Amino acid sequence: RPEYPVERAMVDFIAAVRRIAKEKVGEEEMYGLRTLRLSYALSEMVDNGQEAQAQRVLYFLVHEATGWNYSTPHPVGRLAHCLDNAGHSRLAAVAYVLKFTTARARGWLNFGDRGFAPALQRALELDRCHALQALANETARKLRVGGFNGVTRHLVQQISLWGDADVAS
Repeated sequence: RPEYPVERAMVDFIAAVRRIAKEKVGEEEMYGLRTLRLSYALSEMVDNGQEAQAQRVLYFLVHEATGWNYSTPHPVGRLAHCLDNAGHSRLAAVAYVLKFTTARARGWLNFGDRGFAPALQRALELDRCHALQALANETARKLRVGGFNGVTRHLVQQISLWGDADVAS
């Protein structure tokens, strides 16, 4: 049985992502081969004019698919890299932002710290408009669902790294 459905019906695709996220497999398999296969599936969706659906899969992977371990990197970071290499700059930019926003810094703090600055910087280089919109959406989501510890601190750090000192202060 293929990991991701050949026919890309959204419901089937989401079900496959959820099933894979819940499987107990080793880190190398989960973050390596399976992430690569998902990047190919998302690339096909983009090539077929379904970029909005591919973006929904990314958000689903981050927000709804349970089973990822906070002590290891979320697979969205590797997906971002794969999508970047495939030339899907808009989707890669969103994935890089999600890498930053899913990162846990020093235990209970949300959003990535300075160590995740390269991911956010790459997102801005690829597609500044979509990267900033994804960052705004994720910030609003964190505030809405209550996981906001460290959000302001890490956003101010990132904005200052961009060189927007007036905005950061």
